[in-house]
Amino acid sequence: MTRVLKIGGTLILVDGFMDGFLRRANFHITRVLQSEGFVQRFNKAEIYNFFQKLKYKNIEQQEILYVNLLTKGVKAF
Repeated sequence: MTRVLKIGGTLILVDGFMDGFLRRANFHITRVLQSEGFVQRFNKAEIYNFFQKLKYKNIEQQEILYVNLLTKGVKAF
């Protein structure tokens, strides 16, 4: 995504995240019931750090419907 995003463009990522017991339980139950195979989930800090490592600016995070996390940031260069 970063490779094709223009400088000054906004990356918006919405995904499940693993902070808290209920979110982890939901993830494991869903994985078993839907036979998803290998799925990796991160916590809020790991996703935020991922954006920082890619040098994104104005990083914001917002929980959506308890189990999802919206993270957005602006590509600096």
